[in-house]
Amino acid sequence: MKKHILSIGILFLVIAAHAQVNEARWWYFGSGGGIDFNPNPIADPNGTLFTYEGCSSISGPVNGNLEFYTDGLSVKTSTHVNMPNGTGLMGNGSSTQSGQVVPYPGSSTKYYIFTMASNVGANGLRYSVVDMTLNGGLGDVVAAQKNVFLGNSYAEKIAAVKNGNNYWVTTLRLPGQQLHAYEVDATGVNNAAVVSNTGIILANNNFYGCMKSNPQGTQLAAVHQGINNQVHVFDFNKATGMVTGTTTITVTPPGGAGSNTPYGVEFSPNGNLLYTQSWNVSDLKQYDLTAGNAAAISASEVILGSNANTGGGSLQTGPDEKLYGARFGQTYICEVTNPNTLGAGAGYVAQAVNLSPGDISRWGLPLFLGSFFGATIEVVDNCFGLETQFVADTTNVDSMFWDFGDTLSGALNYAQGLDTVSHLYTDTGTFEVQLVIYNGINTDTIVEEVYIYPRQWADLGNDTALCVGLEFTIDQDQPYASWEWHDGSTDSVY
Repeated sequence: MKKHILSIGILFLVIAAHAQVNEARWWYFGSGGGIDFNPNPIADPNGTLFTYEGCSSISGPVNGNLEFYTDGLSVKTSTHVNMPNGTGLMGNGSSTQSGQVVPYPGSSTKYYIFTMASNVGANGLRYSVVDMTLNGGLGDVVAAQKNVFLGNSYAEKIAAVKNGNNYWVTTLRLPGQQLHAYEVDATGVNNAAVVSNTGIILANNNFYGCMKSNPQGTQLAAVHQGINNQVHVFDFNKATGMVTGTTTITVTPPGGAGSNTPYGVEFSPNGNLLYTQSWNVSDLKQYDLTAGNAAAISASEVILGSNANTGGGSLQTGPDEKLYGARFGQTYICEVTNPNTLGAGAGYVAQAVNLSPGDISRWGLPLFLGSFFGATIEVVDNCFGLETQFVADTTNVDSMFWDFGDTLSGALNYAQGLDTVSHLYTDTGTFEVQLVIYNGINTDTIVEEVYIYPRQWADLGNDTALCVGLEFTIDQDQPYASWEWHDGSTDSVY
């Protein structure tokens, strides 16, 4: 009998952390609406956007100073006037996610603005580059990199996903079931999209409604005009830019004509919960993504706030770790106070932030990268006898302090630094890992359990000869293992 080597898989655990988000400090939206999170949200009367739907803004990662904001048509400086070359972008004020600001990889002074046409329009998905060294430091759109065409026949959706130092900019092709992902790295934007199937067939009239990425970049959630009572959650491989699975969540309609069409969608900062809100009523709902299958997730629905007499709209996480919702036609926006909390304990405030006199919320709120709201930690090789590696997202982080929860390892239980750290655990079982993140005067701490699994082994014994008709048994049973033999069988006993 020839001996065969068993393949032992590497285990991955993703942990979400959260720190102060300077990039999302300033919000401009609706009819003149403005908010400054410094750190608590207060109305800012200086905004000059007048848009019904999509918009985006960006602030400095270190000091939180406003860089610029946009509705996908024009780009406003921090002085609230149009950049000299900042008009004529090809988004649309009636496009759900008309504009998305994405940092320019490898540069601290440039940004991309990705724009999306309305109603599957011919202008489609395009990008422009803003250089903050121009216009006396107030920024301007680079003429040679303005309105660069990527593709059309797209829904009114843009969701950008951070992958290391690079990004994916994703959208949905109509009609059909394709997600298109464009890679953005230090060399520029790859105009050849990575295409994958979602399993959800959309028609041309399924164009409006939001799409968001979770902070960890592992899932996308989308809602669509004309597909009532459903939210689709796509498992996303940020290494390849492809959808690997889809879960359909059923949404309970609050009643009333058209009120069963979700418009806004957002993940909790820890990625465990999902929130939706309709376009014409404020009916903010929560779903537990950890509940199991689609039926269990749908059954976990909790209605946090419902008011059929006022409009709803987009949902967006704020830099204060709360979740905010547009209230169409109102002079305020609503709030989920504890968005990581399951059930009614999440809290809901219908009139959470009052806008300046004369300013009105519409359907849109500024669109930010999900990765702004949750640093990610990847735990690799959590098997006993192997060094367990911890890799954290170090964006806008000054320093980190690790406590691996393994007191028997003595001084080796602690580590500092921004690079990959590793630890050789002294035993199997559950360990409580603590990471403290420092960013200027801000600190944040995350505590998470990591399980160290017994190391898998394979011993087929000595070569053996036996007569035809006799049975020979090999038993490889062991905890946390799976098996595949040379003939494809998968039992532990052969």
